[in-house]
Formats: sequence, C-alpha cells, structure tokens
Amino acid sequence: MKNKNWKRILRLVLLEFFALNLSLLVVFFIDFRYAIDHPGDEVFLKNYLYLVILFNICWAVILYNYGNSESYLDNSFRKRLALIIPHSIMLLAFVSLVCFLFQVNFFIQATFFVHIILFNLFNVLLFKLWVRFSPQQTTTADAAKVLIVGSDKSGGQMPDFAETVRDQGYQVIGMLDNNGHRRQPSPYGVNGQVDDLSLVLEANPVDEIFIAFNSLNKTEVIHAIETADYHGVRVTLVPDKPDFLATKWQPKAYEEYPAYQLRRSPLDDFKNYVIKRIFDLAFSLAVLVMLAPVFLIIGLFIYLEDGGAIFYTPIRKGKKGASFKCYKFRTMSVCDDPVNGRQSTVENDPRITPIGRFMRKYDIDELPQFINVLLGDMSVVGPRPHRVFLQHDFRRIVNEYMVRHYVLPGITGWAQVNGWRGPTKTNEQKRERVKHDLWYIEHWSFGLDLKIIWLTLFGKKTRKNAF
Repeated sequence: MKNKNWKRILRLVLLEFFALNLSLLVVFFIDFRYAIDHPGDEVFLKNYLYLVILFNICWAVILYNYGNSESYLDNSFRKRLALIIPHSIMLLAFVSLVCFLFQVNFFIQATFFVHIILFNLFNVLLFKLWVRFSPQQTTTADAAKVLIVGSDKSGGQMPDFAETVRDQGYQVIGMLDNNGHRRQPSPYGVNGQVDDLSLVLEANPVDEIFIAFNSLNKTEVIHAIETADYHGVRVTLVPDKPDFLATKWQPKAYEEYPAYQLRRSPLDDFKNYVIKRIFDLAFSLAVLVMLAPVFLIIGLFIYLEDGGAIFYTPIRKGKKGASFKCYKFRTMSVCDDPVNGRQSTVENDPRITPIGRFMRKYDIDELPQFINVLLGDMSVVGPRPHRVFLQHDFRRIVNEYMVRHYVLPGITGWAQVNGWRGPTKTNEQKRERVKHDLWYIEHWSFGLDLKIIWLTLFGKKTRKNAF
C-alpha cells in the first residue's frame, strides 16, 4: 500500500537501522578494549568502519526485498519476530562470508553473534515502544482511510476485522451494512446501509473499501464494486470462501481474515514506486538540461509570432483527482479558459498558429510537461491527463474511468503508442483509451516504461491523429 503507508514504512526502516547501528556501537566498545590491549593491530578501526558499512548495506538489501510486504507493516509481535529472526540469520551469514573471504580480524568476526543478539533485542524493544506510542496507531493524515461494506450474519466478524485492519495502520472511517446491529452506536464516524455507498464516497475521502460479500447478494457486490470504480476508490473483497475468487485478483491477509484486492498495480509496491520516481526525476532533468537551448528558441518563435504568452497552463486532473497546472507551449492564437474551456482541438483548427501546427505534429508542445514531472504532478509514462469537462464525459461512458487516477498521469502512455490519441469522437475511442490505460496500470514494469518511451519516439502509431 505504497501510496498511503510510505511514511510508516520509512519510520520502521529508520527504526531498524537505528537498532542495527546501536548494536554496532555497543559492540565497538567491547572490541575497542581488545584494540587497546593489542596496540600493534593498526587496521582495527579501518576494519570496523568497513564492517559498519557492510552491515548497513546488507540490511538495506534485505529490507529492499521484504520491507513493503503486508507482514512488515503488521503490528503483531509474533509476526515481527517471525520476520526479524530469519533475516538476522541471513545478515549474519552474508557478513560472515564476506569477512572470511577478505580475512577480516578474527576477533571482530567472533563478536558477530553479539551483534545479532543485540540487534534483535534493540529491534524488538524499539518496535514495542513504537507500536505503543506511535501516533500512527490513531487517525493520522497519512493513514489510508477505509470503509467496510457488509458484515457476517451475526455482526460479530466484521467489527473484529475492522479492529485488525486499524491495527495495521489503516483508518477505518465507518461501516455500511443492511443489518440492524449497525444502527447501534459505533466507534466509527460513518454508518448506514449498503445502498448509501455512493453518497458516502461523495461526502468523505475514502482510499479503499473492504466488501464482506458473504452478507451481500451478487447484485449488491457488483453494484458496490461498480460504485467504487466510478469514484476511483480501491476495492478489497473479504470472502468467506477464498477459492470463490479468480486467481488474477491480489490475495491479502489480515491475520486470520482472508481478503482479495481488485486492480492491484505493481506501482503499489514501494520499491517499484521509488524506481519509477527516480527514473522520472533523472530523465526529466536530463531532458530539460539538454533541451534548454531548444526551449529558448521555441519560446522566441512563439513570442515573435504574435507577441503572446509562451506557455499555456490548462488545469488537469492528476493522481487521486488532484488538480494541477499542466505546462505546454502555446500553439493557438486564442486559448480556452484553462479551467472551464470546453472546445476541443479539431483537425485544421483555425486557432492553431503556423508554429503551433508544427509543434503539435511532433508533440513538441508537450515538452514543458517535464517540468510537471519534476514537480511530482506527472510521470514520464502514464495515462494522459484530460480536460476537466472531458473527464465528466468519459465517466458517463466508461464506468472504470476514474481508476486511471490510481497513478500519476504521463507525458506519453500505452494508449498513445497504440494509436489511441487525439480527439475521442466515438464511445469506442473512449473505451479503448481507458482500456489501454488500465492495462498499463495493472501490468506496469520498468521495461514497459522504456518500451513506451521508445515507441513514442520511433513507433509508427504514435503519429496517428497528431494535429
């Protein structure tokens, strides 16, 4: 759950590195007494410095591979031990192997067991304190807000499930079901019937809904999923029979409660998000630096043509529906209101200037959007951001349209390199564009991003409908 729990993950990572280096510091004083008794061992401090670096690198590699797992965020003491102990053994084995190969001082190697014991001790103690006193255990700004829809027939299971979910860092804002027990006072702010779901999603910020469909009929479940898709809210199903679901859905577990999350994206994993963001920053910065002279020349041509503004900054909707100014080179002599403009560009549009026609043909007018990438409003690759009025039109035709907002919009995208760009005159064009965008979200990989960039530059379909 990268998009909401990254701060919590970061705190846990920092806590573990603090525990690791605290154990190294304590053992250093033990080893330092050895160095005093053996003044001829001049490489002691240098070896120990290398050892500290090695321990931290090895632990970083281990965290990279399991640090964003659901169990890593679990507040259960038992599950925490189940994670720490095997990975500590892995850390010990790897560091010992490296030190043996490079013939590090034997006395230092002999204290590795002390390192690991102290590391586990400090890790567990600090984790216990963190769980008890961390403000993350209450309602915080960076906790994912979830709504629970449905319950078991007795009304007993889902309140317990809500407590389990809350303990894992979520903020449960309410529960909706069609049973009478929910009419009773609840510790959560939102209560009501399942039919109230659309009204609740409109009135409250919700990141994800959990649907317990053993208490709902098939029609109610489908309607709840469609309602969530319409509002761009993630869905996790909590079944009584897990094998009922298709394998393509992402299985999850909250202690003894099985669940399945719909529309899981690889970008929900924190490490994938970091990889994509680092690439976005490096690539966009390189483009802006290398093309700075080109930007100046283009800006000069635009200004000399009619003396107007160089940039056009229409309002677009981005991740989670957030509004942002989208930077583009101005290509028209007359521009719409950037917020409410409703006139789309058409072929041979008389508003397009001569220099603007050239820029639009080769997508040069989109280059300033690398500024949006640096600002964090956009990504190099992703679903293209649409005008606000077009968004409402798309939602009316394609129910899943808002799912595109799970990720940052892009300068180029999978739909564009497959020819689905330009005006969307037919419902088929709208559906195909959204279909390709959703496929990209659910099948993202770093290699796919590179492929899309390549096809944007050299693909034959990319120039289709460019005017």
